[in-house]
Amino acid sequence: REGGEMERLRGLSLSPYLSISVVDTHFHPPLFSQTEFRPEYSHTEIMWLEVGLCVIALLAYIYYEVTKQFNFFKDRGIPFDKPSFPFGSKGSKQMFMGKVPFVNVVSETLKGGLEKEKIVGFFSLGQPIFIINDQELAKHILVKDFEYFMDRRAFLTNEKYNNNFMTNLTGNEWKKVRALMTRVFTSGKLKMMSKHIIKVGQNLEEHISQIAEAGQEVDMKDVGGKMTLDSIATSMFGIETDSFKDPENMFRIMALTLVRAPGYGSQTFMLKLFFILIFPKAAKFLDIQLVEPKVLNFFIDIIKKTYHH
Repeated sequence: REGGEMERLRGLSLSPYLSISVVDTHFHPPLFSQTEFRPEYSHTEIMWLEVGLCVIALLAYIYYEVTKQFNFFKDRGIPFDKPSFPFGSKGSKQMFMGKVPFVNVVSETLKGGLEKEKIVGFFSLGQPIFIINDQELAKHILVKDFEYFMDRRAFLTNEKYNNNFMTNLTGNEWKKVRALMTRVFTSGKLKMMSKHIIKVGQNLEEHISQIAEAGQEVDMKDVGGKMTLDSIATSMFGIETDSFKDPENMFRIMALTLVRAPGYGSQTFMLKLFFILIFPKAAKFLDIQLVEPKVLNFFIDIIKKTYHH
């Protein structure tokens, strides 16, 4: 039998398309443990691999959170400015990159064929926002149907004073605060404020006279800003300041920091804003504040003292 099998193998071995390997069934290959074939990585390499995977997962989640509503206006048949990751529509992108101020976002968004549309949509990061581009429709929203559109987009944090800003209140709470604020601007209250504003005007007149005598140029934006802040400080908070003589007074510095004027805003503001807009729950959990605590505490202290006075 064995001789017959050998003859058959010899015949097959003549074929150029067949290769025959003879295996000794009594031969046992040496055994190796699995660890000898496992590739070895250092602890540092494993750490960087884990960090890389976490970063990729985080970026994927951010991309999902930002882009998940990009079909919001398309699904509703509303003309909109096409968004892109991560800033949203072009107007919002130019604002976040510092190319246009906030007040020009709408005009930049309407460029490119959307000027004649009554309702236009655009995206700020991943948030869909409506633009009402028709005067009559705007009247309906702001007057006749205002009860349905009173709420604004809120930036809520763990800071109770920040959450009680009028722009962050909704529903009946907003109505109560709005009613209180309306009483502040009655004709009688405005007449009481006028004497303080006149005093600021006299400081402005003196400052302009000094500049004119020196033959210097006047930066009206800077001068107008100083007069506005002094008027608010004097008439609203009872703080007498003269920003023309002392431009670095504490009230002016804190006010400019609050509104993020060039040279005064926090370097991390935009990063914190991104995080709050994209991950509002996580930002609240991590206690991320949009307004710097020292600025917020400064104005809280002033308001409390003014109220008790």
